[in-house]
Amino acid sequence: MYVCMVSGVSAVQQVARLLVSEYEEKLGCDLCPIGYAASGNLFLYMAPDGATYGGHDRFLAKVAGDGYHALQAIERRAELSAL
Repeated sequence: MYVCMVSGVSAVQQVARLLVSEYEEKLGCDLCPIGYAASGNLFLYMAPDGATYGGHDRFLAKVAGDGYHALQAIERRAELSAL
């Protein structure tokens, strides 16, 4: 079973702030944890412009330019390329 959950409260509690800071430095913008996909193996983050990213440890990828298209990509299990 493949699970995706959008919950900022849950994501903030599970993600290490240091890792989020590393992603923010790499992207040059703030990120807000918004949930997870891939049954918890990929945490989801949203930038101020709505772009959605997925990250796990040192892996970071852009999922889509906005939340709506990110959910579609997650549902399709689109292949993500590391940034």
